[in-house]
Amino acid sequence: MKKPPKIRVRTGSWTECGEEVARQIEKQNFPNRIDFLVPKNVFVSKNIEARLADLEYSYGIVDCSLHKILQSCVKLASQIDIGSIQVVSVAQHAEHEDTVSLIRGILTLRLTAESFYKSGLKGVRSALSQGNTNIRQQLFVVQLDLSQLATEDRNSLRLFWFAEKYQKPLRFAVVGDLQLEGVRKVTFQPTVSRLGRLCMPSLVPLDDEEWLSTTLEWLAYASINGPQLSPFDKTDANVSTYRETVELHNEEEIYRVSLSGLVSTSTAEQLLQLFDASWVAMLKYGVQDSNVGFGRSEHMPGPNVQALLKNGDAFALWHQSR
Repeated sequence: MKKPPKIRVRTGSWTECGEEVARQIEKQNFPNRIDFLVPKNVFVSKNIEARLADLEYSYGIVDCSLHKILQSCVKLASQIDIGSIQVVSVAQHAEHEDTVSLIRGILTLRLTAESFYKSGLKGVRSALSQGNTNIRQQLFVVQLDLSQLATEDRNSLRLFWFAEKYQKPLRFAVVGDLQLEGVRKVTFQPTVSRLGRLCMPSLVPLDDEEWLSTTLEWLAYASINGPQLSPFDKTDANVSTYRETVELHNEEEIYRVSLSGLVSTSTAEQLLQLFDASWVAMLKYGVQDSNVGFGRSEHMPGPNVQALLKNGDAFALWHQSR
């Protein structure tokens, strides 16, 4: 039985903690969807829609070997900051197959027992294997800093030998200037959607468990334009009791600004600076099947979400992961 997702929450003053919050937002790995909820008045001035229309992002999809990824990193190491490259394997079953990621210069391999014992690499048993006594079904995690590979280090020496022998082709999503043949470039832009008039709870952040729980739920409903937030809602009480549990006393016209595609870790914070309004909310989703979800911590398959509500100088930040 899987453990429920952990939710870490922080509240405080943006003036005092804004820079640290921005760092926490950036630590979430491989964001591939970001939704901003903003009041209508955001678009009244500063020509925000035109500025959003000028933004364009891209990432690459490539089928290649782990060895080719490492070769490209070594070739570029003297030319660019490896920390600016993001690589994550996709189309892999994170609980039963080998997965690869590279972020902030840290290469993380989560390997099946068969691959791990063939590699000769040092690693630790994955949290996914806790309680599993069948060695053949266990997973192992290996992490190496590609910006500081040492020739005398066993893992550094074994890494390229293993990568050359490991010829299984993988599919990777890549952000940054990694030079690889056969990369299919995917470009995308922010989209703006009018959600209409929604019923609003109080969005003044409180360090209160009930407020934090119900407001996070409201943000989730609002981001998908849930019918239970409409002034004309006729949702069956057996399906949703949200109106009965939260005081929805105001109505406001809300817009959603969305990015859907793999972006650099700093993109959310950069976009957040565009929106100058009485309040703004952000929901950010990371790649669910990446092997690291937050910083260098191993990520278990499942939720990998951050939510931020900034109202005036107060904020609440939720981080949910397994």
